[in-house]
Amino acid sequence: MFVRPCSLIVVASVGCAPTGPPLSRLVQAWAAETAEHASDPLTGTLVLAALTAELCSSELLDSLGEVENNTELSLSPQLQDALGAPKLYSLEYSDAGVGQMMLSGVDIAGRTGQWLRVTLTTQEEQILAEYAALVDEPSGATEPARLDGFGQISLHVGTGCTNTRSMVGGSALWVDEENRRHEVKIPADQELGSDLVFGSDRPWIPVSGAISWEARIENQRRTVTTEDAAEIRMSEDGESRWPVDVYGPDWSGTALTTIAP
Repeated sequence: MFVRPCSLIVVASVGCAPTGPPLSRLVQAWAAETAEHASDPLTGTLVLAALTAELCSSELLDSLGEVENNTELSLSPQLQDALGAPKLYSLEYSDAGVGQMMLSGVDIAGRTGQWLRVTLTTQEEQILAEYAALVDEPSGATEPARLDGFGQISLHVGTGCTNTRSMVGGSALWVDEENRRHEVKIPADQELGSDLVFGSDRPWIPVSGAISWEARIENQRRTVTTEDAAEIRMSEDGESRWPVDVYGPDWSGTALTTIAP
């Protein structure tokens, strides 16, 4: 860990006087705070990655034309619960391998009862999934097509996916309720990393791969890079904690971010 003892950031927070908490404690507090901010956008991205993997490995894509409106999709019980048991609001599907669904009552990225537009494109070697997370109007009177968005997610999964192994990659942009932008990338490093591999008992928990997050918190540009998914610590209460490396302008630290739909 390297921190400039009198960087502008530190001066603004505690100055260079010997009073106050040790600098290492301040950095650790920043790291923990950052990991907490990253939790919802990381979890939301992982849940949609799991949905992408499940759409690929199940028979749902082949039966979309038979799904009726206002019914639940045939997802695994765990993923259905994680998404808040959403219902199909509308569906358009073509023989060209392109389909668009509008889901209502979706729980995603720390928000409940929202809308999710899903556009699927089937290619020879992969399935492309574009998601638009839309803010639900309290009155319920607004048409979904006119709703404001708070998430734009683009993911891909290889068509060789199975129920026990799927590889998902892509990116996401989330906007939280304080209008902060959160950028998520899968894998964390396009040159050195690989797509996330899914196949655990909890559909949204990958078994290998890393993911990154970036946002501006308290006037600092901060980033999070996870360790390999094999290091995720799963608990019986449904929460999982992922060790991460956290970076600020002139500091770095480690922390645990919570993955819990």
